Amino acid sequence: MVLTLRNKIRGSFLAIIILLSMFTLFFFPSRQREALRSSFENDVAGTAKTVALGVSIGLKSGDLTAAQTAFDFAKANPSVRFVALVSDGNVISSFPDKITLTDNILKSDTLVSRRAPVTTDALKGEIIVGCSTASIDDASSSLTWTAIAVTLLSIGFGAACAWWLERSIKKPVLQLAEGAERIGSGDLTVALEYNIKDEIGQLYSAIGEMTERLHETIGGVLTSSRSVADASSQISSSTEEMAAGAQQQTSQASEVASA
Repeated sequence: MVLTLRNKIRGSFLAIIILLSMFTLFFFPSRQREALRSSFENDVAGTAKTVALGVSIGLKSGDLTAAQTAFDFAKANPSVRFVALVSDGNVISSFPDKITLTDNILKSDTLVSRRAPVTTDALKGEIIVGCSTASIDDASSSLTWTAIAVTLLSIGFGAACAWWLERSIKKPVLQLAEGAERIGSGDLTVALEYNIKDEIGQLYSAIGEMTERLHETIGGVLTSSRSVADASSQISSSTEEMAAGAQQQTSQASEVASA
């Protein structure tokens, strides 16, 4: 199968568009989701450490207001689903009240939970904070739609570039091929015009110069042929005159001999 110039251009742009689409639809969103997940987990861990620090300060100083302030700080975060102070597997204080922390809750796919230790003379335990992943899901969905939009724009832009490139290359190349065919058939009056100074323009100029030199060469050959023909005609006339003279001399000699 012979690939035409049009198919080569379209195939090249199609390959580029496919690679770009794979990057924008799969690789880039996947990496962004991983980055969002990692950042979210760090935020949850930071919230747990902040609450644990506030509770530790409150317990050490005997000021329970500091501990409540730490809980209120976590509750102000809209993604927080629960905050619990746990010691020896028992929930001492929590938001919401009387929460039961089961493995299903702590290992849920829709929650990210992190722990931070609380160590005081009065209590040794930990703070567990659980946050909903809804914000990650929303960001991932938005990222997916953005990737789809970018892919569609890339396809449209790539198609427009392919059409423009095909048009800018195909037309002059076809004109050049047509001119070359006419030159090959003996028509040296072909005038090839291409005003853009690029590689195709250089090819046009080279073929134009070749046509002019070929025209000059053929003109020279024709002139030489005419000269040879004229010389041959003159030689033929001279030969005929010499033959006529010889014949006349022979006739005269014959007449003298007869007398």
